[in-house]
Amino acid sequence: MAHLYFTVFMLMVADLSVSGHGNELPVYGILGNTVLFHVNYSDISFVSDVFWKKDNLGVARFKNMTSISYAEYNNRIKILPGGDLEIKHTRKNDTGIYRFDMFDDEGKLLHGGSFYLYLLDPISEPWIAQNCSSDGAVELSCRVNAGTNISFSWSLDECPLENDIADFSNDYATVTLKESVSGQFTCSVRNQLYEQHSNHTRITINCTGILKYMLIAAPLFGLVMVVVLAVTFCCIFKRQRQASTQESRLWIVKHDDNCITTETNFQSQKDETSLQTTPVSLHPDRSPSSTKEHIPVVQFSLNEELH
Repeated sequence: MAHLYFTVFMLMVADLSVSGHGNELPVYGILGNTVLFHVNYSDISFVSDVFWKKDNLGVARFKNMTSISYAEYNNRIKILPGGDLEIKHTRKNDTGIYRFDMFDDEGKLLHGGSFYLYLLDPISEPWIAQNCSSDGAVELSCRVNAGTNISFSWSLDECPLENDIADFSNDYATVTLKESVSGQFTCSVRNQLYEQHSNHTRITINCTGILKYMLIAAPLFGLVMVVVLAVTFCCIFKRQRQASTQESRLWIVKHDDNCITTETNFQSQKDETSLQTTPVSLHPDRSPSSTKEHIPVVQFSLNEELH
């Protein structure tokens, strides 16, 4: 806890000449932790009343050596005897402008000031991911799971990575190496309160070999795709043609020593196909009803589809 107080205090002193959110001094804290606003007033012995507000709403008051908190800050906020404000278990909605006023016994304003509280998420440990760019160059990306208001930096063998051997993305989270480089790479992630470093990483990916493989494999893959598509279209066309084709068959019926043929067209159906031949007279000068010699009606019933 003492370390956190010290960190916040040093940030405030270092940033006295820098405006925060407007004219307020910036104060940074870790979400869920305790934050201390230090007023740094030397004539505290003349102060009898201290009043703190957040966004123009009263949050705490210190009078007669007693601290009183208001609203949702109850039991989370208090004013210390020197006028400093302490907030425990910070939440996201605690971010904002805080102002204090100090009065003497007669109600005269002695001192005042304002701060803007920034709450940051803790930074997780980063790691380096290796990839190949489209032109075969090595890309290194600094990955981090958690962190607020973070910035990135890189080093090679514990020295800053220079622009002459690498191109940096706008946020410096990714670097593309211009040439083959050996050594240990490290990425660093930091914000106003924290700093984390990745493990030392050596390049293990061979982007030149991968690029050559892709150049060889790409035409072969394209050829395979053309063959597959051609076979697929042929199969579809063949099935459609078979479904729409009507077949013709020639059936021969023998009666005595004469051979009579009838040509019958039929179309395949789902369950069965029936075939019926019509009688043909052997004597054209006689009608089928007046002759005893005629071809009987022959019926066929086919239980399977004819192809």
